[in-house]
Amino acid sequence: MTRFVRKPVEMKNWNALTVLCAGNFLVSKEPPHCPILLDFELSKKLATTMEQPLAKTFLATAETKMLPFYRQQT
Repeated sequence: MTRFVRKPVEMKNWNALTVLCAGNFLVSKEPPHCPILLDFELSKKLATTMEQPLAKTFLATAETKMLPFYRQQT
């Protein structure tokens, strides 16, 4: 099962990024940072306490252009 955002969100100020072996996520640049799973192929259930830290990690990865580095490590 996958957790969804509880209310509709506007798509402006959002970063779409692909995470290898984890699916596609949409992450807000503005608080509260919340990951939205766009691809359910390899989905896992997230604890509520992990949603915001995961979203912040994805956002930091996208903003620092570290995604190619993470892909090389897998």
